[in-house]
Amino acid sequence: MHGGINGLAEALLRAVPVVVIPIFADQFRNGRNVEKRGVGKVLLKLELSEDTIRSTIQEILDNDSYKQNALRIAKLMREKPFSAEQRLVEWTNFAVANGVLDVLHVEGSRLNFIVYFNLDVIAAVVVSVCLILIIIIKMCRAITKLMREKPFSAEQRLVEWTNFAVANGVLDVLHVEGSRLNFIVYFNLDVIAAVVVSVCLILVIIIKMCRAISRHMFMKKLKQN
Repeated sequence: MHGGINGLAEALLRAVPVVVIPIFADQFRNGRNVEKRGVGKVLLKLELSEDTIRSTIQEILDNDSYKQNALRIAKLMREKPFSAEQRLVEWTNFAVANGVLDVLHVEGSRLNFIVYFNLDVIAAVVVSVCLILIIIIKMCRAITKLMREKPFSAEQRLVEWTNFAVANGVLDVLHVEGSRLNFIVYFNLDVIAAVVVSVCLILVIIIKMCRAISRHMFMKKLKQN
């Protein structure tokens, strides 16, 4: 099973040990709780193979502790002191008797749209990435402009330096330092790699933040429901 709260509750209510393969959202936390309570095992979707699935199922079948723990959880769920219907009736009577109580309001319901969905955080990250990209583009344009607007053409410089070399002979100071550079430095591959890695890291951070925010939003809605 993928570890959804409803399917997990149905399995445990019937004392069935489970193998959880979480996909997203609260399923990872549910899987950790399954292992913590000893009623099943978790398999990560990126580590699935025929051997891991077979060995995990075999372990649950051979180890009686999983079944015993599942029976214990099922007993606790069936014999809880108050049913959902009883709690609903009690809280409804409490609200009728005491009116609207500020302490019972969820704080998340008072947040504005921007704060609730963390749009300010997302906007700050997006603006930062855009500024970095704009700076890189402007630097590239400035370098290109300097190269295009140089005061002497390549032909003029070739003629002048050829005449200079003929008149003065071979001078060590005229050797281009670039001829002594290795391949990586000569083509600025180290600088390009640093920029690419920086942009990739920023994109990874943005993706992780978006995933964390979406998971947080899902959990908030789940708690409210």
